[in-house]
Amino acid sequence: MLPLRHYQTAHQKEPLSESEQLKNLTAAALKTHGFLGAIAFLALNDTIRKYPTEQPSALLHEFSVEWAAMGIFMHDMAGKHKDSYPKIRVNIQQDPLSAIISIADYLEEFNRPKVKFQPKARQSRLRYYSDCSSVAVNCDANGTLSVKMSYNSETSKAVASAFKKKETEDYFDSSNGYVDLGPAGIKKVVYEQL
Repeated sequence: MLPLRHYQTAHQKEPLSESEQLKNLTAAALKTHGFLGAIAFLALNDTIRKYPTEQPSALLHEFSVEWAAMGIFMHDMAGKHKDSYPKIRVNIQQDPLSAIISIADYLEEFNRPKVKFQPKARQSRLRYYSDCSSVAVNCDANGTLSVKMSYNSETSKAVASAFKKKETEDYFDSSNGYVDLGPAGIKKVVYEQL
């Protein structure tokens, strides 16, 4: 619940309106695949770990697992941030793991498999392909992070140009984007097609 409370400590009091907003944000979060992924991650950890744990590093392990679950959960909250909850912005200094997982989610087009289903009377065929053949990331001395993606077809390029520049702004705008990379020295993120 920490990021949904805008990374406040648990003992801080919040106004009644904030309490109602937290309830609404929690309800919205329950509908994301990131929340379900975080719960599945925690359940998997509970299934495979030694129980009870008596190792000296048990608390560190528990902290790491909880932090990873939070990163999995928060990577999918960009749409909620943009629509109604600007205060849940992920800051790379405050929550580096959520920021890194969010960046990975943004970059995941590279060789991401898609499937084309071709039904026939006696048998159906599945054809797997990928729209994006490469992603290059570079950060220059001026603090500009450039993301260059290469697409396999003109159709893929056109579809990507329609949404990827907007997604870049929604994720990385220096004032209002979901992921704040400023503390890492990144002032601007630009998207280009190769």
